[in-house]
Amino acid sequence: MWPTALKAGFWRRNSRSARSITCSGVTASILAVSVAMAGTWPKARNCRAIWSARAEATWQDPRDEDRGAPLARRAKRFGSAGVDWAAGRWRLGAEWVGAGPRPDAGVVLGGYGLLNLSAGWTLRPGWTLSARLDNAADKAYTLVQGYNTEGRRVLFTLAFDGT
Repeated sequence: MWPTALKAGFWRRNSRSARSITCSGVTASILAVSVAMAGTWPKARNCRAIWSARAEATWQDPRDEDRGAPLARRAKRFGSAGVDWAAGRWRLGAEWVGAGPRPDAGVVLGGYGLLNLSAGWTLRPGWTLSARLDNAADKAYTLVQGYNTEGRRVLFTLAFDGT
């Protein structure tokens, strides 16, 4: 039997924000916007012995209520899925993270999907050495129009848990 956790929900958030900046005693209003975001998200997690899997997705409609326009850099759909294996002192994992197209500065940025990999080894009780390879396929993608994003990246961690 596979223990499974399933969650789902609906959310709505309305906010009104105004931002200003003060320089040399002069204050200028930069942005005043009314935002409504509503969405739904299913989330699942499943474990069996040394394997675990997870997935979640969000569907939303992020809008600037004053202008009736979509919010910049907010995808209507995004999500992730992953699988992990752990046995003895070893742990391996893979995850996919993706987002749909989103508007930014008058253009529509394309959606993207990234593959991330991880590995960990327990050196001794309390000590773990881990490595993570983000964007393993070195996918070119844009989060903000006109700005570069990192390509492939490797992170190493030596962690101590004294509990």
